[in-house]
Amino acid sequence: MKTCTKCKKTRDDSEFYATSVPGGLRAHCKSCHRAATLARKLLHRPEEIVARRAYNAAHREERREASKKYREEHKEQLAAWQRGYRKRRGEATQAHREATKAMADGRLIPCGCEECNATDKIDAHHDDYSKPLDVRWLCRSCHQKLHAERKGYIPRPRVHTP
Repeated sequence: MKTCTKCKKTRDDSEFYATSVPGGLRAHCKSCHRAATLARKLLHRPEEIVARRAYNAAHREERREASKKYREEHKEQLAAWQRGYRKRRGEATQAHREATKAMADGRLIPCGCEECNATDKIDAHHDDYSKPLDVRWLCRSCHQKLHAERKGYIPRPRVHTP
């Protein structure tokens, strides 16, 4: 048993992350450590995004080549992963295929976002995969927010760079 230096609760040793310092366990429990890590990430997220975008812009071709090389070297593994993904999400995959075909032949026509009326980057959202042609039209941003809310994610602030 050990007492967390942050929340002051006495917890079992399994509730602390291992470390190489004497004693072998961190001073904060796992839940306090996760909360502190999330707070730090949210605080520094805008700078990280700007730095990542600058790096990606400066190394675009290099990253593209590395990605292409990886896909070529791991073709079998990637194909197996895709087959497994489609199998696990069979009904969803089938609904997406049918909606895509319906859009291609004109049976489904995208309109503006039902949430914010945006007209760029419109996605077909399925509330029920057993009804593949019954979709809601949402812009990419609203679609991501909807899924984030359903999964209980904390919304992240948008960072716009010039």
